[in-house]
Amino acid sequence: MLYRYKAINQETGEEKGGIIEAPTAELAIVGLQRRKFIIVSIIAVDDISFWDRIVVFEKRVAYRDIVMLSRQIATLFHAQVSALRLFQVLSLQVENPALKRTLDEVTEDIQAGTSLSSALGKHSEVFSDFYVNMVRAGEESGNLAATFEYLADYLDRSYALISKTRNALI
Repeated sequence: MLYRYKAINQETGEEKGGIIEAPTAELAIVGLQRRKFIIVSIIAVDDISFWDRIVVFEKRVAYRDIVMLSRQIATLFHAQVSALRLFQVLSLQVENPALKRTLDEVTEDIQAGTSLSSALGKHSEVFSDFYVNMVRAGEESGNLAATFEYLADYLDRSYALISKTRNALI
C-alpha cells in the first residue's frame, strides 16, 4: 500500500514529504524512522482525496527533464533573474504535470521566505540529496548560476553514461 508522508530530518531539521510503499502504516513509519525522519503525518493513499490520488500516479519526472531544467535555471540566473521570478516562469513553460506541480510548490516556498535549497529539498522524489546540497553550497558561495551550470553538465554526463550502459545491455 502507498502512504503519503510529511517528516522532519533529524539531522538537518528540514521538512520533507513524499510517498512510501509499505504493507502497513506502522512499517512505513519504521522505514522512515530508520532513515532518521521524525514523522509529522502519514496518510494511506486510499484516504487521500480523488484529485490527490491522481497526482500520486501522474507521470514521474524524467531524468532528462531535470537536466534541461538545470540548464534553464543556470541561463536565467546568468541573466540576473530572481529565483522567485525564475521558478514562476519555468512553471508556466513546463509540460510535465509532476514537474509543474513541484515547481509551483517551490515557487510558493520561496515566496514564503524559504531558501532555494530547502524548497528543493522538500521534493526528494525529484531532486536528489546531491542536487540539494550543491544548491545549498551555491547559495552559501553566492554563485548559483555556476552551480546550476555544473549540475546541468554533471547530470548530462550521467545521463549519457546511463544511456550507453542501457544500450550495451540490449
